[in-house]
Amino acid sequence: MVTNRLSIPVHNALAFTWAGTVGVADVSDLPEHFFSRVYKDACDIGFYVRSERTGRFLLFTETAHMKVNEGELAGWVFTSDEGFTIKIFND
Repeated sequence: MVTNRLSIPVHNALAFTWAGTVGVADVSDLPEHFFSRVYKDACDIGFYVRSERTGRFLLFTETAHMKVNEGELAGWVFTSDEGFTIKIFND
């Protein structure tokens, strides 16, 4: 089986604080390279999150940047096809 996916970082769901379907974390609480390119032929970036409870892996891809008034990067927004969102703040 040929796949178009690259080696993608995997994070435990417990690395994020969850409120319903939204998880949050500070970038300093994640590994240095917390995301990577997802596909060989596209520039999408993202990571997997593994649920401790179910063992499922969900792929999250970047959908937005959060910026402050001066245009400084305040964080990233990643979403999954299953309707979950993760916000990572650039502390």
